[in-house]
Amino acid sequence: MDRFMGLDTLMKSNGLVNSNAFEIYYNEILAGRENQNLDIDGFEWDDPQLDFTYEMLEAGSDVEVMATYVDLNSPALPAGKKAEFAKLTGPIPRQKYRVVRGENDYRKELILMQELASVTRMRNGDVGNELQNYVRKYLFNTLADFPTAHKVALNYQVGQMKSAAMLELTDENNPRGIKGAKFTAKVPTENFITKKWFTKDSESGAYTPVEGANPIEDLKEQIRYIRFYKYANIKVELDEQYAFEIFKLPKVLEAIGYAMFPNLRLSKANEANAIAVAQSIDDDAKKEYFRKLIGADEIKYHNGIAAVEKLNVETKNYDHPTMKAFNSDVVLIRPTGTIGKIKNVVPLRPDGSAIVAGIFGNRGILEYIYNPQTRTQDWQSELTILAVPNRPKDMFYFKGVEVTTAGGE
Repeated sequence: MDRFMGLDTLMKSNGLVNSNAFEIYYNEILAGRENQNLDIDGFEWDDPQLDFTYEMLEAGSDVEVMATYVDLNSPALPAGKKAEFAKLTGPIPRQKYRVVRGENDYRKELILMQELASVTRMRNGDVGNELQNYVRKYLFNTLADFPTAHKVALNYQVGQMKSAAMLELTDENNPRGIKGAKFTAKVPTENFITKKWFTKDSESGAYTPVEGANPIEDLKEQIRYIRFYKYANIKVELDEQYAFEIFKLPKVLEAIGYAMFPNLRLSKANEANAIAVAQSIDDDAKKEYFRKLIGADEIKYHNGIAAVEKLNVETKNYDHPTMKAFNSDVVLIRPTGTIGKIKNVVPLRPDGSAIVAGIFGNRGILEYIYNPQTRTQDWQSELTILAVPNRPKDMFYFKGVEVTTAGGE
């Protein structure tokens, strides 16, 4: 079969005829996209494993233990610190992404390349060079979504483990895959604290403040308890949009205003004046006062978005609904630093017929197969990972919103 302008399959036209060449291409051209806007704060990669079930010791709190007082000639009992560690275990899910280019796709590209060649000749340009540049861009555009898709999935997974204490696969976040599976962080029930700071309309999403709601006092009290009895260094995480709703609450604005100008407490109409002062400062200033007032060492504000492909049964096209990686309406209190591991299963391929490149530090793979019978070029990636908190007993959740139906029913 003749090739147009000497071009072959998309991979072969770019010289990617074996796994070694594909590996070099991926590392030089695509690997950098894995870390663009990657948000795994609090988690670090664990060593790869063969089993699809993880086992991990639960880390203890950063509590320093005293030496034991004994009689002058009595031996000390062996330290039993490891005896208190619990074993965390569970399955590790696999995520995949796939792109297929068939004969019709190839013909459309050839038509565009013919037009490009004609225009280049009219301009006395280098036809071969222009076509090769076009093929390079076409290959890049075909493959660029692979690292991005897994990065977004990982961001969502980490965000869910931190904000919901679980990753639950549903029709909303996994419409083209398995549903009903839950991967829990094993946070104790008593660590979930319910407060009523807002009501929220289920249809419009509008927040209505609850009279007298005081998130600063509620969070400060919990953080003080944690610092006294659990751990010293404390980080708070919440959705940025939700934070701005909290910053509108009268009690929060009062506290910020009084923190800025303590003498306002002595003036007439002191509450109104404090609120007015707090409303006059920018969002970054409000964030810093909020952190100081609740007693946190760090605060992280989330605004990451994840999208999925979902078939629209009416239009027969794929929609791309979006969702927050870190759930709104919840405040997480946790230790600073590392609170979990990203468990990953090493990829295996007993058949070496595919052209394969490692992704995410060889923790996953991207493979290419050409089927001459169906004339399809097929790329598929897989990454088997799960972000697992190893300090679940030290994670505390404040749920401050009551969702209501329209009309408050």
